[in-house]
Amino acid sequence: GVTYKLLPDLESTYQGLGIVYTSLIDTKETERIPAWVGERMVKFIKGLQDKESGYFYHPQWGKEATDKFPQRRGRDLQWEVRLLERFGSAPTYDTPMGTKGDGILADGTPADMNGAYRYVPETKEEIEKTKKSVAPQLVDKESFEKYLSENKIGSGKYDNSYTVGNRIASQGPEILARDKALKAGGADYSLCDILKNWFDGYFNYKTGTWSDCSESEIKYVDVNGILKVSAAYNCVERPLPDPVASMRAVLSVITSDADPVHVCSVLNPWFAISNIRTNVEKFTPAKEKEKAKKEIDKIRKELGSHYPALIRATKEKLALFVKPDGSFSYYKNNTAFCSQGMPVAYEAVNEGDLNATNICLFGILG
Repeated sequence: GVTYKLLPDLESTYQGLGIVYTSLIDTKETERIPAWVGERMVKFIKGLQDKESGYFYHPQWGKEATDKFPQRRGRDLQWEVRLLERFGSAPTYDTPMGTKGDGILADGTPADMNGAYRYVPETKEEIEKTKKSVAPQLVDKESFEKYLSENKIGSGKYDNSYTVGNRIASQGPEILARDKALKAGGADYSLCDILKNWFDGYFNYKTGTWSDCSESEIKYVDVNGILKVSAAYNCVERPLPDPVASMRAVLSVITSDADPVHVCSVLNPWFAISNIRTNVEKFTPAKEKEKAKKEIDKIRKELGSHYPALIRATKEKLALFVKPDGSFSYYKNNTAFCSQGMPVAYEAVNEGDLNATNICLFGILG
């Protein structure tokens, strides 16, 4: 009694190609994906771009439904840029990430650029023009602060640090690009600073999380939140409040005996470590950087003798999601039929999916 409108999507395509690309390690990079596949891929991706906004929309979901989930729209924007770059191409029109379009349509003909989204605001007049096409929450300081006020971090299913962090981090490149555009137009404020201060206000210095919990209560969802929120800090190029405290919180979950609900809870702690180290290296002020690096290196040395046990524990957790055919499912007994708010698979079917398989085979190993 349920109708499923399932067609290829950018994220699954990116993940599928990642599996193929990473598996064929003995093949020359230029030969891993045949040229004809790349040509069809470019045509498919370009055909999804919206002229007026620069975003990418799938026919099975539509523009109106997708716009309700900025995290879905933002992630698709990132995947399309990476995919097109892999095949030596570019989007037809400029994108809200600041990516320059090449003016070439999916069929290879020149595009009519009249009324097309252009990421070229450098004056106050041009900034005013972009207000009509930019995402409503990124128009200016007032709209961004209003949007953040509607995304308070709590402890519920839909407002925890993982969910809210994911929603914001998925828009990170757009926020950074819009911030630069506004500054070029003479803005005396920074969206990136506004976001950092907002996230800082929710930080728990006792636990290193963006959750109201004690050190003995840190769970997967709290560390998943660290992963997403730290990704947001990195996207907008701002320092974390206390990277050392966050690192200790992450490591406490890797050694946890609790079973993960989904595969991301196995990946995210390891990925969060990478995010934190990147933040310290690139965005922590010089006077704090050396101290943070020494503390984190000390933690790593303390863990040295425990690495085999940590890897073994990770392997055992991954085994909870493996399928008979060698693929992995997002949950233990079924795939995730929705991705960032949009349907991508049949509901309640115990089979592997691209997202989980990519995470389990390559994401965690990486």
